[in-house]
This record gives sequence, C-alpha cells and structure tokens, in this order.
Amino acid sequence: RSLQPNMLASASNRACLTFDHRGIGASSHPDGPYTIESMALDVEALMGAVGWPKAHVLGISMGGMVAQRLALDRPQLVQSLTLGATTHGGREAVAPPADFFRIFSAYRHDDVQWQDAQAELFLLKMLPDDFESRPGAAKLMAKMVAGFNSVERSQAGIDGQLAALGRFNTTSSLEAGEFSQIPMLVVHGDRDSVMDVENGRSIARRASHSELAVLEGAGHFWWHFDPINTARRVAGFMERHEPHQ
Repeated sequence: RSLQPNMLASASNRACLTFDHRGIGASSHPDGPYTIESMALDVEALMGAVGWPKAHVLGISMGGMVAQRLALDRPQLVQSLTLGATTHGGREAVAPPADFFRIFSAYRHDDVQWQDAQAELFLLKMLPDDFESRPGAAKLMAKMVAGFNSVERSQAGIDGQLAALGRFNTTSSLEAGEFSQIPMLVVHGDRDSVMDVENGRSIARRASHSELAVLEGAGHFWWHFDPINTARRVAGFMERHEPHQ
C-alpha cells in the first residue's frame, strides 16, 4: 500500500485494489520461507475473490518483483505493468546495501521506544539523502514513523520476505522477451539508496518495449517527491493502455 490509492484513483478515474502481502499488516503471517511465486498466487487469488478478471498492476520494491512474477505466470490478468523502485534480481542487478537488510531484519515488536528509533532509520533509507534538510522534513518524518509503526509486523513475516527476496530473478525472462505482450512503465528515483537506479534502467534495457521514468531528486519512496504529478503520470500510462485503445 505505497503510492497513495486515493490520488491514483482520482487521477485515473478507476477503482484501486490495495492489500498487504503475506507476512505484514492485516494479512496472515505464516511461517516461511516465502517465495515471490507464492505472493503472486496470493494476488491472483485476491483478484479472483473480488471478481477482477484483469487489472493494471502496479508494484513497488518487493511488490514490483511480485508484479513481474504475476505478469510472467498469469499474463492474462495483467492489462499493464508499472514497476517502481524494483529489480530483476540475479547477479547482474545492484543489490541493496547490507545495512538496509540489518535495519529491516532487526525489528522488535515488543519495544515501542526502540521501534520509533528503528523506524526512523529505516525510513531515512527510503528517502533522498538530503531529506532532513528539506522544508517540513521533521513533521513529515513524525507522520511517517507513526504510520510505519501502525502496521503489524512479525519475525516470521520479516524472515519469510527476506528469504523470498534472496531467490528472485527474472533476468532471463526479460531478455527472452517474455514480457513483450504487456505494456510496462519503469519508475525509479535517481537518489534511491536502497534499490540503485541502475536496477530500473537495467529492466528497461532488457524490456525493449518499456517506458522508463527516472525521477530526479527522488529516493526509494519516489512518489513522495511529487505525489500529485506522479499519480497523474502513472494514471496517464494506464489510460494509454486501456483495452479499447
């Protein structure tokens, strides 16, 4: 639940279906390990449950990996694919820095004071390196920390998601043209310190039919840089790839 659903719904004049992946928030937190394939099956099941035969699919970070897997395994469900701040995985991708994984995996559900400090460290990784010097940064950070800590997390969920990330790789599928029938928009901030912008460029190079949007000055949470125009840009891409066009 990343790019503000209300902004995207308003900009695109369409319904938005958002959800928590397994292992986080209101979804179940089963023991792992998880796989990106199993998370893609979760999306398929959810679409079936709400009666959506096809959708414009947007995935950010790990969600972008899930979106790629859904498009490969169930292309009939995907009208278009927007991949934000994500990777194709494998040896040719730029891996996130080790300190990100340390911060991500060190969450303690039973220590509220520690959670606030750790949440701020995590969120600073998601934002441009000059975020703290920008107007209103402290107020926005306090709001983001409160939002972050309102989401239920568990050790089983964290461990399961980390395991899924480590095994993900769609490099050969991109190079083989397996995404060629699905319109693709790749969005990445050029100051992303978690998922280097080269990952977005690498996806776009391998998917020759894709569009690449590099957002100058944006971090891993790229939609925070200019949320209204970002929503309009994504909505415009979806509009161009409606079935009747």
